[in-house]
Amino acid sequence: MQHICRGARRSSIRFSTRQVRAVPWRLLGGMGLWLGLVGAVQAQANWVPDPAFTATVGNNVLAIAPWVDGERVVIGGGFTTVSGAPHSRLARLNLNANGALDASCAPAPGPNGVVYALAVRGWDSKMLVGGGFSQVDGVARNGIARLHDDCTLDGTFDPGTGTNNVVWAVRMQGLNQVLIGGDFTEVNGVARNHIARLNADGSLDGTFNPDVDGVVNSLAVQADGKILIGGSFNQVGGVVRRNIARLNADGTLDAMFAPALASAVSSIALLPGGEVLRAGFPFGGVDAVVRLNAADGASDPAFVPGAGPNGAVRAMAVQADGKILIGGDFTEVDGVTRNRIARLNADGSLDGTFDPGTGADALVYALTLHGDGTVLLGGRFTQVNGQPGTARLARLMPSPAIGPGGPQAIPVDAPWALALLSALLGVAGWRRARRDHY
Repeated sequence: MQHICRGARRSSIRFSTRQVRAVPWRLLGGMGLWLGLVGAVQAQANWVPDPAFTATVGNNVLAIAPWVDGERVVIGGGFTTVSGAPHSRLARLNLNANGALDASCAPAPGPNGVVYALAVRGWDSKMLVGGGFSQVDGVARNGIARLHDDCTLDGTFDPGTGTNNVVWAVRMQGLNQVLIGGDFTEVNGVARNHIARLNADGSLDGTFNPDVDGVVNSLAVQADGKILIGGSFNQVGGVVRRNIARLNADGTLDAMFAPALASAVSSIALLPGGEVLRAGFPFGGVDAVVRLNAADGASDPAFVPGAGPNGAVRAMAVQADGKILIGGDFTEVDGVTRNRIARLNADGSLDGTFDPGTGADALVYALTLHGDGTVLLGGRFTQVNGQPGTARLARLMPSPAIGPGGPQAIPVDAPWALALLSALLGVAGWRRARRDHY
């Protein structure tokens, strides 16, 4: 049997002093090059989180609604704290004050369950709240409630026993009537399958009964009073309509609007020309975002998103120039990396001028545009473009280098500066390590 001397084994593993000194330089070099690569990815972003936006939210943000003054927004979700203050699933923020809490909105104690939908009534600043709650301010309100301007419960809006399951969508129809969609089959003890209309006092409108056989996730109301509904259903009023349909103002099916097979729909947006954007889940060759003709619901062949998003689109917002912001759970759009937030051109193609860098690290549920051109995102994410302090709510702005005011001085902690510095350290570290090695 062959024996190996321990001394011989030790003598075969021998390092010089120079080699030992090279180790920390190699580590520094490797870390510098890695940080340089990360910084380079962040540096390519031309839409970045606004570092001045200071709102912090304790849990998921699932709904965002602009306030009537254009300066504030209401957020809803599963949170119980906002910026360290107790706020049960509802809060109002001042965008002109970098997301500071609006002290005039003080739910007491607010909804006792998750808020999924918000709608603000323009003429008196009251808001409709939909979700999975059973009480608001300690008063029984199942699924739907109306709040005063100060975010306390409006007791004059009383839906009785309310819905028997979650409300996913809320929209105003006209000045006073309220449309609700969701996973319910009853409203105040009366059969209403997944969609209903409430009167100004919260009572059920007995004349409105479309009878949808599956969940309604999204609602939109046209200028003529007709109603777009999207969700996961197969029939409306006994007539085949797969996941999207249009109702007349009285709730009967609009037979002229008959889109082809669609995957489940999570968001609907109306375009200025009357066309309909529907977004949802890419499935079976059906794109996640499709533009439909206003007259008959046929897919518009001029809207060409290419491969489109490779995952679900949960939220959309249409800019004045026709470009479309989308948020959801995708990681690519037409083969280009876009993590959960992107912008499409009016023809459906990816807008390459909107690059959020590494994007959001988890699902985006809601987004809205502000008058100054910034974009507010809400969701389940913990970071946007790798920036701390952007968990669940973030405001995106044009990069200072290319903002509306033209090129500006970039602070030393900007991503590109960090990338360059890290890369230089990396190269220096490897060169020093190579010198010490020999």
